[in-house]
Amino acid sequence: MIWLSILILVTAIAHIFADSFHRREICVITKPLVMVEIGSLLLLQPGFWESSIRLPILGGLLFSVVGDVFLLWPEKRFVAGLLSFLVAHIFYAYGFWHESSTIFWLPVVLLVPVVVIFIWLLWGFLGALRLPVIIYTLIIAWMLVCASSWLYSTPTLASFYAALGATLFVISDACLAWQKFRGTYVLASLWIMATYYAAQLLIVLSTCL
Repeated sequence: MIWLSILILVTAIAHIFADSFHRREICVITKPLVMVEIGSLLLLQPGFWESSIRLPILGGLLFSVVGDVFLLWPEKRFVAGLLSFLVAHIFYAYGFWHESSTIFWLPVVLLVPVVVIFIWLLWGFLGALRLPVIIYTLIIAWMLVCASSWLYSTPTLASFYAALGATLFVISDACLAWQKFRGTYVLASLWIMATYYAAQLLIVLSTCL
């Protein structure tokens, strides 16, 4: 699968550069293409149907592709993209939860103040999107808790990849939310997309070990 990994890396870099220079005609191709390539990495694994976690992860990838396409037009399709990724996180959370045997409460304790502070910093800029953003934030935080619980209950390289991927996903979405509601910043596209693609790749790799 080395050739596919190289292809993912090249396409991801191409998209980050295209996005940084606002080349929409290139982003329309590269953004969903990276996720299709990452999904192919999952589908090409031997004995795909023998692993119970792979199907929900595939579901999460499919809704992520849909969300990526919607967010190519964030001015008009942001809520649709938000909803698509919310469903993706539900799939991911289910997959991680299925692999864990208990809830690891430490991430909950740590995430509550972080979530409250972050929402407070965005609150005055959210407008009509306050409720959707709060619901989405709670779902992605729960996804991270489920991934951390898998690592806590079964500390393996696979569960570590899942927990790290979930963490990077939260960071990516936080960067994206800050850009959308508070304004852009230096290397915004790099921060958002590099952490996003790394997160998705790590989540897929967690099912391949």
